[in-house]
Amino acid sequence: MDTGTTTLAFVQDTFVKESVGEFEKNQFHRPPAGFEIAFVSDDIAASFNHAVAVGAHPVQKPIQKPWGQWVAYLLDCNNVIVEICSALQ
Repeated sequence: MDTGTTTLAFVQDTFVKESVGEFEKNQFHRPPAGFEIAFVSDDIAASFNHAVAVGAHPVQKPIQKPWGQWVAYLLDCNNVIVEICSALQ
């Protein structure tokens, strides 16, 4: 996933708790945030599998939309919806 000069990463709850202190119980078990972040990737399956391997929760495995675009969906540790998709043609 090319993010230019911006670095983004998935982290587990324990990393956040160790970095910024203890949160209320179930802090990360709430409904999804009201927005998503999308990443364009040349290899949707590999990007999806990598995100799951480092802690993202799978929501929808890669599928092809009727207009030809491939998309997959995950939730990060803050329940933010993350879309990994192919570029629109």
